[in-house]
Amino acid sequence: MSCPRSVSLTDLLDGLQDLQNREGRKVTLLAINPMSRFIVRSTLESAQEYQFPVMLIATRNQVETRELGGGYILGWDQEQFVAEIRDFCHQIGFRGPLFICRDHGGPWLRDNEFQENLPEKEAMERAKASFLADIRAGFNVLHVDCTVDPHFEGYVPLKIVTKRTVEIIEYLEEKRKKEGMGKIGYEAGAEKTAGGFTDFRAFEEFLKSLIQELHERNLPRPDFIVGQTGTLIKMQKNVGDFNPDTAQRLASIARKYGVSFKEHNADFLDDDVLKLHPTLGITAANTGPEFSTVEIKAYLKLGDREKEAVKQGRLRSPSNFLSVLRKRALESERWRKWLEKNQTHLTRDDVAKDPQILDDIAVVSGRYVMDEELVRREKAKLFQNLENLKIVADPERAIIESIKKSTLRWIEAFNLKNLNLRIN
Repeated sequence: MSCPRSVSLTDLLDGLQDLQNREGRKVTLLAINPMSRFIVRSTLESAQEYQFPVMLIATRNQVETRELGGGYILGWDQEQFVAEIRDFCHQIGFRGPLFICRDHGGPWLRDNEFQENLPEKEAMERAKASFLADIRAGFNVLHVDCTVDPHFEGYVPLKIVTKRTVEIIEYLEEKRKKEGMGKIGYEAGAEKTAGGFTDFRAFEEFLKSLIQELHERNLPRPDFIVGQTGTLIKMQKNVGDFNPDTAQRLASIARKYGVSFKEHNADFLDDDVLKLHPTLGITAANTGPEFSTVEIKAYLKLGDREKEAVKQGRLRSPSNFLSVLRKRALESERWRKWLEKNQTHLTRDDVAKDPQILDDIAVVSGRYVMDEELVRREKAKLFQNLENLKIVADPERAIIESIKKSTLRWIEAFNLKNLNLRIN
């Protein structure tokens, strides 16, 4: 049975540094949110074809224990998520390095926990239980994000972020060793901190104090530290102001403490900006929403092809996929956090009356409802109609290929092609 190559995150990062020293090749790793099973499949296929390490990074809203509510991706818990990945690896014969990662794990980082204003003790206990389930299921990189707290107006003080981060890592290391589980890679920090972590002094102060606290307890230092490079996603745009000087300086500070620098929210950046990432010392970058919009747009195109068949008199019993997807995406209200500043006044009625905005809403928030029973049923009917009429031989393959095509610009910009063949 084919299986991914076993390699620790620390070994991979050491291998990248050795490659840079040996050949001068600079690389930025690509970490992708698995917002659907098609995105998981396309990521693994792309990595197999172009020979680069896979990093799949699931948030607590996307993948979570059943006790804590499950995830919006097919209701996946950690075991189901890992099993799906392993199954795809077997199907395509994937043998490259694979990292199953927790993105933004920590207290209050499920939407309902924040909205319910959970007390600190309960929020920390849930975070620990979630992380422990991650490790037991086979996750090997954990982002410990303690920068969110509904009890604070504005940012959480760095001392509290540090204290909670150390507490969680200490708990997980104790459990990991007691249960005989393998080593875990850690990622710390996030964008939501005092100064947004673009304050260089605050960034270094946090990293230095965190490493010191971990060292005193004989705990591992993080492999990654996250800082804000100016990126910000709204709708289908990166409306932030990426600052290469800031990125380079933050990366330099991280290297000073033997930690790799990671960027979040890199979606929708121009190709020229992406190509700067390896040279600036950005070791890895998180993406996800961009690939989800590519997937939803591919669905909409398939729906349009079905509508055309109806107009031509070739189909008498079409699916209701397009209308159901748009309706459920609108009703979900999940689109509100993605609105641009000039759109925050929009009501549901405003969106419903404007076909273009309604389609935009479906594209950015369709992922939250795609696995609902009604949407899945209409999607299956859409696919069957397209196959029966020989309009699209394999709709699932068409979706996957659309996502894979969009991934290529990242592979090229981040210098990832054939990376597995060059690192030890």
